[in-house]
Amino acid sequence: MQCPRCLQDNPSHAMFCLVSDLQRALGEALEEPAATSEILRVISQSPTDAPGVRCR
Repeated sequence: MQCPRCLQDNPSHAMFCLVSDLQRALGEALEEPAATSEILRVISQSPTDAPGVRCR
């Protein structure tokens, strides 16, 4: 079976495009460290000596 989107030849028993699924999984895997890096960057730029909060 040839995928109409990527033109990759897949096994005849495949019900989906292997290349498309791998590309999607890779994209998701690369997004996670990027998001973690952004969160850590924001945390590192925040003031370390925050003023205390007074309770009533």
